[in-house]
Amino acid sequence: MRGVKGIEEPAEKQKKDAAPLKKKDDAKEGLQEEQKKQEQEGGGEKAQKEERKERWIIIALILGAAAIISMFAFGITVRFALRDELSLELRPMDSIVRAKNNEAVTLNFTMKADTFRECTAQCSFQFRDIGNSSNDSIIWRHQQALPRNQEAVFSAEIPPRGRGEGQQFYILEAVCHNRKSLLCRTGEISRQASSLVALDYELTGEDIAKREEIKEPLEELLSSLQSSALAIKENSILLTRIPITADEQAGMLSEQKRLKEIFDSQAKNAQQLQELWKRYELELIGQNLTGSAAEVSGIEQNISFFQREIQEMIGLGNENVIMIKDLAKSFGAVTPIMEVFQQEKNPANDLKIFSFNAIVNETRKIYRTLAEGSHYSEKGIHGNLAGLRQKMAGIVESFRFSQSRGLFLILFGEAQLRQDRIRQDQLGQDQLGQKPGANTSGTLESSAPLGSSVLLNISAPFSCRALGESLSRIHERNNISLTLRKTAFNETLEDTAIDSLLGARRAEADQQALTEVIHTANSSSLDDKEEILAMAGELLKENFSRAVLENDYNLTPDELMSLAQLNTTAQEDFMDANCRKPGFEGSARPDSGNLSLFDFSGSIFSLRQQEKPEIVLSENFTLPEQKPLCCAFDRCGSCCGEECFSLPDAYPVLFVHGHTFNDDNTPEFSLRAFSKIQKSLEEEGYINGGELDLENAPEMLTAGEWGRSPHPITARASYYYINDYNIGGLTLVTQKHERIENYALRLREIIELLQAKTSRKKVNLVAHSMGGLVVREYLNLFGGASVDNVIFAATPHLGIPPGIAKVCSLVGSSKECDDMKEGSVFLTRLNAKKFPDGVNALSVYGTGCTMESSQDGDGIVTASSAKLGSGEIVEVKGNCTDRFNSNFHSQILDPDIYPETLQAIIRFLKGGSNETAASG
Repeated sequence: MRGVKGIEEPAEKQKKDAAPLKKKDDAKEGLQEEQKKQEQEGGGEKAQKEERKERWIIIALILGAAAIISMFAFGITVRFALRDELSLELRPMDSIVRAKNNEAVTLNFTMKADTFRECTAQCSFQFRDIGNSSNDSIIWRHQQALPRNQEAVFSAEIPPRGRGEGQQFYILEAVCHNRKSLLCRTGEISRQASSLVALDYELTGEDIAKREEIKEPLEELLSSLQSSALAIKENSILLTRIPITADEQAGMLSEQKRLKEIFDSQAKNAQQLQELWKRYELELIGQNLTGSAAEVSGIEQNISFFQREIQEMIGLGNENVIMIKDLAKSFGAVTPIMEVFQQEKNPANDLKIFSFNAIVNETRKIYRTLAEGSHYSEKGIHGNLAGLRQKMAGIVESFRFSQSRGLFLILFGEAQLRQDRIRQDQLGQDQLGQKPGANTSGTLESSAPLGSSVLLNISAPFSCRALGESLSRIHERNNISLTLRKTAFNETLEDTAIDSLLGARRAEADQQALTEVIHTANSSSLDDKEEILAMAGELLKENFSRAVLENDYNLTPDELMSLAQLNTTAQEDFMDANCRKPGFEGSARPDSGNLSLFDFSGSIFSLRQQEKPEIVLSENFTLPEQKPLCCAFDRCGSCCGEECFSLPDAYPVLFVHGHTFNDDNTPEFSLRAFSKIQKSLEEEGYINGGELDLENAPEMLTAGEWGRSPHPITARASYYYINDYNIGGLTLVTQKHERIENYALRLREIIELLQAKTSRKKVNLVAHSMGGLVVREYLNLFGGASVDNVIFAATPHLGIPPGIAKVCSLVGSSKECDDMKEGSVFLTRLNAKKFPDGVNALSVYGTGCTMESSQDGDGIVTASSAKLGSGEIVEVKGNCTDRFNSNFHSQILDPDIYPETLQAIIRFLKGGSNETAASG
């Protein structure tokens, strides 16, 4: 049993021992699974890290690429903003061609677009006739895309003019813009270029040979007939202006009929000559021309002489009406004069009243003849009225002279008394100097007044009463002087020595009084001033006695003058002739009842037109126009000669550009600022000359090749160009790193070139920004003999602010910018000089952009700096819309945005008044 039990115990023991081993294996297995699980989890994290890393790399690559693209795009944007993206070069810039009127002319042009590498220019071309403003003026059109620096060559043909001779302008216009693309970040802003062509066309040799032989005599004949036809019709109307009651009209109507019959015969012959001219049958014209010319010349002279007779007769009738009206009108004005004569009764005034009544009665008789429609003679009436008017004028003039003479005598007498009062005030209570044996108890003091302290109020009319009062005061003064003399010189009252001495002193007193009268009259508004001055001057010319006598009386000159007697002869004579004569009772009275009988409402008293009437002739006695014609803008007229050389309306206009902000841009960039204004001026009759070709020196040109047209020409030119005479010929070199003084020297060459092309004495200048300073320096250096008007647009006459000057120096020429700084040596010198006389100036300035130190201006130039010290000014109100707060400075020249600038330029060039403009 034990053996069996012993055998069973190890098995159980093994069982017991196996249980922990299983647990251990299970733990190990769990650990492995956990480890495996951790390894699996760790691998996932690693994969996630790798994935995140790849993602960040991709993001970084994308951001880097975006940054590169942004920087590239920004660079392109800045490039387009700062540099000129498109520049056009059209050749030739202008040309002149000559041809017979039966020849067509073919012109060749080349066009080159200087654009950015990324861009292609799209251009449209048109060649048009400036003389025609309709759609028919477009001779040729063309469109073409121009890649960078690619040159296009094309031709345009001017058709034959057909007839006549003269000059005609044509213009080739090119409008281009860059086409927008991914790399060409253009705003597709248009650029313009043009080429002006002047065609001088002439008669053919055959035309000249056929016409020249008989042209002048035939034109003279037809001109005479034209004048005669006009005069015949004028005379018919002029004759109706002579009243049928005038005896002269009947004879004139008969003469008019006779002359008309002779003229009609000659007019019929002239019509036949015109038909022969149209058919070029010149031999038949020559056979009839000599005899017809003599007859036509005679009839023209007779008709012209007869017309003068009619006009003289109409004028005579008008003079009669005017004289009647003037006489009737003067009756009312003369009535107060007659009343004066009636109040101041004397024989002379009574005769004047009688003459006045006779004039009134005779005038009334003539008036009734005309008013009642009785037959009369214009010449007879004219003689009668002329006599009556002369008599009336005599009455009025006599009265006016007497009034002036009387007022003068009052002024003279009062001046004498005033001088005497002044002397007495100076003498005071001093006693007279004592003469040996003289009574010294008397003094100059008197209780009676010796004269008023001031002159008579000379604005008052003359009256005999006033003259009498003045004369009375003089008598009173003379009595006092006589009393003083008796007191001081009672024992020598009849002493001739004292009489001579007092006479000399009295002459001096009279001269002093006359001088005072002249001074008083000069400082007054008296109607009789001139007459009074003449009377006073006449007396001053008389030889007053100024004998220097020995004064043994111990009297001063003032004391002697106080003792002298004032002369009253002139006053008393005047009183006798013009004032009431005691005891005279005249019987004449003004016939005032006749003054109300004149009524001028009838047509007979209306003035008739003496001038020739305006007549439109149906007859045409002229040859086709043979003078050279210059046509522009639907208007044709005779081409200019020397008469246009000094004609202000024909002076050319030169546009002078401003500073090129970016030194890398070409001069065309600055010149472009005026292209719209230049185009707009065509509507005002200015021919667009585009850009002036500076490769042609004045001596290389045909003088006055642009000067035949009476229309002014506009042109742009750059002082940045300088001529370079090398072995290959004349070329242009751009030079922009200069002082403004050097640019003024080049401007002189440009002006001389434009004068040579136009044959004009002067030019008009329109300058923008720094260009205005270039113009002013030119005027300081060379004067204004070649300049008529100057228009300054946004010119910094006092300089640009420091901040603007600093930016200017960074991107532009430092020399120019230094000259334009506020307070620069150049500006100080420039503004110290006077603006030249004879040159009219206009300053156009902008306001609306706040600048440094809160100053108002256009973003570049302050308003105060843009106003020239002389000339007119025009304000243009606007605003700056770009990020640099400066674009108003250039946009002020854009007529689409600020038309006020263009309007001011037009007004000033045409001599109109310039008022301050405003823009919202």
